[in-house]
Amino acid sequence: NWKKQSMLSLQHQTSNRLNLGLLFMDYSGRWGLPGALNWDEVMEDPTQAVQVSQDLNAHVRRQRQLVALKGAYVSRYWKNESNIYFHQTGKTNPFGTSPFFNGFKDEEGSGFGGRTVFSLGDTDRTFFKAGAEFQVDDNQVEQFENYFGQPGDFEYLNDTRTTNTLGFVHFKYELFTVDAMRFALEGGLSAQQLSYTNTGMNSEDIDLGYDEDFTAVLPRIGFNARLLKHSIFLNYSRGNSPPSVFELVDVSNGVLSNNLESEDARNIELGITSANHTGKVIEYSLSAYRTILDKAIFPVTDSLEVTRFRNAGEIEMTGVEATIGINFLNWNLIQMQPLPGHFNRLRLETSFHY
Repeated sequence: NWKKQSMLSLQHQTSNRLNLGLLFMDYSGRWGLPGALNWDEVMEDPTQAVQVSQDLNAHVRRQRQLVALKGAYVSRYWKNESNIYFHQTGKTNPFGTSPFFNGFKDEEGSGFGGRTVFSLGDTDRTFFKAGAEFQVDDNQVEQFENYFGQPGDFEYLNDTRTTNTLGFVHFKYELFTVDAMRFALEGGLSAQQLSYTNTGMNSEDIDLGYDEDFTAVLPRIGFNARLLKHSIFLNYSRGNSPPSVFELVDVSNGVLSNNLESEDARNIELGITSANHTGKVIEYSLSAYRTILDKAIFPVTDSLEVTRFRNAGEIEMTGVEATIGINFLNWNLIQMQPLPGHFNRLRLETSFHY
């Protein structure tokens, strides 16, 4: 097993208002596949491989390249942050994806995307943000029979394009202040469109073409009261998670199983946290939440050991989260004063979740 990764990052302050950046990444890796070890074999030697995997030299290879450009512009009244990226990837010879997808695979993918965000106002008290992002990914999977670690007869071809667009707004408005106390209202709204377009065929000349769209409009609303050194908040939000391509496709024949719906969640949270304050030694947060997830997607295995995904129920979660942090300063032992600058802070933090 091995992996290699190289990254190059450049940043240029073009002017007082404009900042530009560039990121390049190159990655490659290889992993040997042990095969279906039983429990006794794992207990004997978890690093061993079954004889078939050894004979076929079963392994996975993957390579990735990514190029990203980013820019930030600040005017007198507003600012913008934007980025755009391009990527490509390839993976060969992954064995044993499922009882039906266990041949020699050759996978390729490429895509591009971007994001832009405009913001107005004071980010601490009153502000408004609006933005959009998009992603387009093309992924091709071609599978053959596994002939002693080499591609044999053709089994299927899937070529899937995934298009994801999102628009959102987010605001915070300070309702009023009383002495040192502030009361603010926060909210947001996002609209998402996710589309899958697939073309391909299998060895029985069955057309694997399909189109599937998922749309969601999700609100979030919150109330915040800052009382002296403490901040109390109450949030309500909606969440949405469309099924992935791997959950939509029937693994026994590669045909779309289009009876899946998006998971839908509702969440409410009440909590208290220490207000931001420079030089504070102890910081904390405590919150309680209640989440209800409808149309939860679960894997269901039939008598032939074929696993398909279904919207199979509701999940209810109630919990408490707590975090406490202690900040330490580096001291000048001669003058007995904290050292100046932004790198004189050491933080110890612990979290609790029930």
